[in-house]
Amino acid sequence: MAQANDAARQEQRKKAGEFLKMADKLFKGTDFEGAARLVQMAMQADPKNPYATAYQERIKTAIEQRELKKLEAQKADSAEVATAKPAVKEPHGAATGQDAERQKFEDAEVQRRALDEEARRNAIMEAKRKTEEEERRRIQESVHRKAEEEIRKKLEEANRKLEEERIRH
Repeated sequence: MAQANDAARQEQRKKAGEFLKMADKLFKGTDFEGAARLVQMAMQADPKNPYATAYQERIKTAIEQRELKKLEAQKADSAEVATAKPAVKEPHGAATGQDAERQKFEDAEVQRRALDEEARRNAIMEAKRKTEEEERRRIQESVHRKAEEEIRKKLEEANRKLEEERIRH
C-alpha cells in the first residue's frame, strides 16, 4: 500500500511538473492568465508542490506590474493630450513613410499576438490531452488491480477448497 501511495505521489509530481512547464511557456509569451490557469491545474494535481505556489506568486506579480504599466501609460497619454500642440502638416512623402512603418509594426504585432494565442491554445490542448491520457491510464490500472484482486481471491478460494479436500481424505 505504501508503494501505491509513493507511486501516486510521484505521478502527481510528474503531472504538476508538466503543467508548470507549459505554464512557463505561456508566461514567457506574456499570457499570464493562461499560465495562471495551468499553475492552478498543477496545484490541483499536487497541492503540496512548492514550485507551483512560487510560480503562482510570480504570475500574480507580473499581472500587477502589467496593470501598473497600463495605468502609467494611460496617465501619460492623457497628459500628452492635455499639452498637445496643433498638428503641423508634414510633407506627403514623410507621412507615407511613417504610415508604412506604423503598418509594418501593427502587422508584426498582430502576427505576434496570433502566434501567442496559438501557443496558448496548444498548451491548453496539450494539458487536456495529458490529463485525459493520465485518467485513462489510471482507469486501466484500476481495472487491472481489480482483476488481479479477483484472481487472487479465486486462487485463495481454490486453495482453501483443496486444503479442505485433503483434510477430509
